[in-house]
Amino acid sequence: MPSIERVLADTVGEDPLDTKALQAAAFAHLRKAIEDLGDRRRVTGYLPDEKRLMETYGGQYFQIQEEAKALTGPPDGTSDSPWARWLAQQGRYERDHAVRAEILTRYLSPDTRARLNVTIAESDARVRQSKREMMRGLGHEVSFWDEMEPQEQQQALGFATVMLALFGLLMIRELRTFGLVPADPMTLRAGFGRYALHVATGIVENYSKWVDTTKTTTVTRHESGQTSTSVSYRSVTHEAFTLRWNGGEHSVHVLDADLDVTDGSLVTAVWGVRRRKDSGDYFIFFDRSTNRRLPIIRALQSALAPTRWLMLPTLLAAMVVSAATPLWLGLLPRTNPTLRAFLGLFAGWVLMLLVLGLVARYRAKRFARRDGPRLLAAIEARETR
Repeated sequence: MPSIERVLADTVGEDPLDTKALQAAAFAHLRKAIEDLGDRRRVTGYLPDEKRLMETYGGQYFQIQEEAKALTGPPDGTSDSPWARWLAQQGRYERDHAVRAEILTRYLSPDTRARLNVTIAESDARVRQSKREMMRGLGHEVSFWDEMEPQEQQQALGFATVMLALFGLLMIRELRTFGLVPADPMTLRAGFGRYALHVATGIVENYSKWVDTTKTTTVTRHESGQTSTSVSYRSVTHEAFTLRWNGGEHSVHVLDADLDVTDGSLVTAVWGVRRRKDSGDYFIFFDRSTNRRLPIIRALQSALAPTRWLMLPTLLAAMVVSAATPLWLGLLPRTNPTLRAFLGLFAGWVLMLLVLGLVARYRAKRFARRDGPRLLAAIEARETR
């Protein structure tokens, strides 16, 4: 360990008071290093050389403080006095990890620094375990966070920061416009994405409607050797027709739309195509003969739905909050944190599916109600040019 004279000669600040603040912090860091290296002997007693060095460094520490007090003047009880400002500066140097690293690197060998880091880590682990045992002894539940080591907590905080940034980016998307672009009614904006709307208007020919029913049979074999059979049916309604106009035609085939148009009626079909795509789904039909708007709610919900990536940070938050809550919704008081985390994950997943479905349906209905008339007006304006 370095001598008093060497530390004083090596440690120089911007002015005499700053120098003394740095020197006091240097002796504090050196004394603390000896304490940490002899951590196992705190109870049984330090070695003679350790005691001598700690007393030497501690004595010099207080002597420097007295010398600084002589330069600043005695304390006057205010927080803005020269002595109070010097004491605050010295405290900042003692808490500064960069100053500590510089002092220890200058005077301790690499092997000693490595041993010091191991000793501090072991001591901190014992302190944390002691706190957890004390909490349990007082009848308090130790949370999942309290069980984690500092490195694991830092990793969790880093992951949470990334998730929050992702959540913020996704929320920005959801706060953007979902509907027709005001300056271009032939473009549908859905957050960051856009759909180019394509239109075909013509007379309906060869309209047909039919239902396809699919039968699914499931056979289950039980442990007793017996089998059970269940049958389920799924029906899909098809509608197909042709829109014909002078010089062209467009074939339409939709599922579960219930358009119910008639041959000879004037109908406009509108579908959307995303960037770098060649085709897209039908969004809405206009039966011009009966003045009916016929939105395809399922397709609009798919296009205007909130992004499912929102579920990732939300489910993470639900899992963490549920694991740290002693009573999961006040219903399961004896569950452990891991089980509560999975229960929170499941509840968050169900709730998010419900919310995403409701928001998508609301946006689809709003498009049909608010943007449908604007879109039809834009189509009619183009047709009269």
